[in-house]
Formats: sequence, structure tokens, C-alpha cells
Amino acid sequence: MFLLTITINAFKVPNRLDRTDYLFKNIYLGIALIIIFSVACTVSEYSDAPDLFSAQLSAALLFICMSIPIIITKIRFSIARLHDLNRTGCWIIPIILLLIFTCIPCFIPEILLLLWPSTKGSNRFGEEPPKSKKLFNPIFFFTR
Repeated sequence: MFLLTITINAFKVPNRLDRTDYLFKNIYLGIALIIIFSVACTVSEYSDAPDLFSAQLSAALLFICMSIPIIITKIRFSIARLHDLNRTGCWIIPIILLLIFTCIPCFIPEILLLLWPSTKGSNRFGEEPPKSKKLFNPIFFFTR
């Protein structure tokens, strides 16, 4: 039952996400991506594929398939952060298009979302999120 609760809460995103929560949830997602990349590299290294290309292709496909839930969760966190800035989730579309079709590094929109101050009080997306007290707790990702 505990594992089911953790899984459900991991993909539950509030309407608004303040800067601190956004930062730490992104750190946890980054750690998860590093672990997935390590697994994919290990699969590539110890694969019984007849040539190097097919081993690397299988590792790349494994990495892409395992990263899709994390990318979706990252987009949902960014939309919740935009809601905290009193912006609609549609603002994520130009950000994604800029990242795909230009040479803008991925960290520039992240820094902007982190540095832009939150809307004080309630806005059209809900009440102000409560302040975090358990910032360095790894379970924090699953419980908020």
C-alpha cells in the first residue's frame, strides 16, 4: 500500500508550485534521469548484440522509453510553476518550441522560472502554496 501511495503522489501535481518546491522536484527528476542514463549505458556495455551499433541503439531506445514519464512530469511541474506566476499552461508551448528548434540551452527557461517571483496570495489558479518545511527530505518529492 505504501508503494502505491508513493507512485500516485509522485505524479500528482498541485495547481501552483512555488520556487523552492519547483527547484527540489527538478533536482529529484534530474537524479532519476541520471539513474536511467546509467542503466541504459550499462545495458549498452553488457549487451550481447552482434555489433556496437545495435547495442547503442537498444540503449538509446531504452533511455527514451524510460525518460518519457519523467519528461511528462517535468512539463506538469513547469505548468504548475507557471500557474504560480499567474500564467496559463499554454506558455509552456513556446518554451518547448524554443528548446526544440533553436540553440537556446535548456537551463535558461529553468532559471527564468526559478527567479521569477511568485504571485502573492491567491490568483486565478488557486491559493498560495504552503511553505515547505522538509526541503532536504527525499520523500518530499512524493508527499507534496
